[in-house]
Amino acid sequence: MNSFLDALEMAIETENWYSALFLTLTLPDICGKIDEPNANSSKRYINWYNNYLLEEYTIRIEVGHIKREAPLITGKDFYALRCAVLHAGSDTLTEQFIQETLEKVNFTIPHTNGTRIHKTRVQNVLYIQVDQLAKEMINAVRLWINHIASDSIKIQKLENMVTIKMYSLF
Repeated sequence: MNSFLDALEMAIETENWYSALFLTLTLPDICGKIDEPNANSSKRYINWYNNYLLEEYTIRIEVGHIKREAPLITGKDFYALRCAVLHAGSDTLTEQFIQETLEKVNFTIPHTNGTRIHKTRVQNVLYIQVDQLAKEMINAVRLWINHIASDSIKIQKLENMVTIKMYSLF
């Protein structure tokens, strides 16, 4: 898993935004499979997102004694985004059967003057800055790794992940 996180950090540093986005959207699949190997893909992806990233994408509003929380992007919408981007190369969620509230996600990149458009929702469109999403995902995966640290079966799965070897036949 560290190789994947290193690759994601390198994609951010080199401004390889599509690699950063695709890897970011893939990580919950991998982590979810380790957490819930017998659950179907959508269930484990949504559960993992809800457990480790939803908090980051939930806004809290307090008016007087009334407190409300509202997700900017639900687990179902995040899974729909994953499907749209990875399977169709699209940022439109409306063709995904599991889509819940969002219709589209507009991805942004850091502006040279430091301006950010991130976690901004305008009606049913969410604006997400790719580098920020990737960094939030890295933090979520690291938190997840800490949570599973005492589970030898899950740690073994992490240790047996795909590796890319240089100049080796073995």
